[in-house]
Amino acid sequence: MDGQHNTLITTGNSIENDKAAEVAIKLFYGTSGVYELPTTVLAPGKQTWVDVGRLIRDQVPDRKGQLLPPGVMEGSYEIKDLTNHQVGYLYEGKLITDKTFGHATYGCALCCEYGGVGYDGFYLTPNPLYGTPGGGGQFNAWALNQCTGVDDPVDAYSYSSSNTSVATVTAVGHTSFVGAGTSTITGFAKLQSTQNPSCRPQPYQAPAPTTVQVPEHIVVLGDTQATQNCGAGPSTLARRITYVVDDTNGVRMQTPFLLKENVPTNIKRSCNNTTVQTGATCTPNLSYAPNLMGEFQDFLSLGCPSSQNVVPCGYQFANQQWQWCPGTGSPTSIGTVGPVNVQNTVINVDGNTLGFTPGTTFPK
Repeated sequence: MDGQHNTLITTGNSIENDKAAEVAIKLFYGTSGVYELPTTVLAPGKQTWVDVGRLIRDQVPDRKGQLLPPGVMEGSYEIKDLTNHQVGYLYEGKLITDKTFGHATYGCALCCEYGGVGYDGFYLTPNPLYGTPGGGGQFNAWALNQCTGVDDPVDAYSYSSSNTSVATVTAVGHTSFVGAGTSTITGFAKLQSTQNPSCRPQPYQAPAPTTVQVPEHIVVLGDTQATQNCGAGPSTLARRITYVVDDTNGVRMQTPFLLKENVPTNIKRSCNNTTVQTGATCTPNLSYAPNLMGEFQDFLSLGCPSSQNVVPCGYQFANQQWQWCPGTGSPTSIGTVGPVNVQNTVINVDGNTLGFTPGTTFPK
C-alpha cells in the first residue's frame, strides 16, 4: 500500500445471531506471510473495520508481533467466526481505492461451506450404533468443510428416534437402549451450504440406525483339544471350546455384553489342589479369549499333577450354564451345556469327548 492505494475490510455479526461472535482476521501476503489481528468479540448487530493501509504505514504489530512489510501491494484475507463456526452469521465486505485514476472497487469473500451436492456433507457417528437394553451411547455430528476438505465436528440442535420402544435420544444425541429391535436416530443441524450462496444457514438432517440386541443363545464355533506336557510327570489334556453368541433374531452380537458362567466357585482340582477359575461373576465377553465381538472361549484345563500318584484326577461341574447379565434384573440363561467332567486323560462335556461339531446349540 502507498498514499495512492488502500484497502478497507469490514465484518459484522448479524442481528439474526442470538449470541456474540469471536472473530479472527488474518491477512496473507507474499509467498508465506501471515498477519494475525487480535480477535474481536462482536455483539449481534455490531461490526469491525480493518484499515490495511494504516497497519502498513504505522507499522502496527499483529498479535504475534509481526509487521506488514511497507512494500506490500496485494494479498488475501480470512475472516473466521470462532464461536459459530458452522453457520454464516458473519457478513463482510471490502473496499479497494486507487487515487491514481479515482477508482474504487467493492468486493466480498466466499464463505467456507459445508455439505453440498456430491458430498456426504452431514452425518452422524457411530453408524450404526449397537447396544443392549439398559445401556447407552453417544452420537456425534460431523460435516465436510469444503474449504479445507476435512470433516469438522459440528453442533446438532436436535435429535429424534423413530422407535422409542427400542431407543430414546436426548437433544444432544445421548441414546438410551430400551428393548430389542432397530430404531433410526436422526440428527438436525444448520450449516453453511453451497445450496445457499449468501452463506445463510441451511438446515441439514442425517439418519443413523441403532440396533438393540439381546443375547439369546450360544452356538459352538470350534472345539479343539491339546496335550499339555508336564515334563517328568504325566501329561494332561486341555480343551478349548469357542462359542458364538446370537441375539433373538439369530444374528451374531455386534456389541459387548456381560457374561456369567453359572457354576460353583469352590471347585478344586484333585490333581494339584488348585481352585478352578470360573466366570462366576458378570464379566465383559471381550475379556475372554479370543477378544472378538460376539465370541468367547471356555478353556478347560487341569494343569500338571503334583505327582504321579494322583492320577487319574480332575474336577467336575454337575451342570454348566452360560448366562447374560442385563443392565437391570437377574442373569438369564443363553445356554445350558450340561455336566462337565475334566480329567487328565479325557474331558467330557455333556457326554461329548471328541469335540462338538460347529453349529451345535444347547437348551437354555
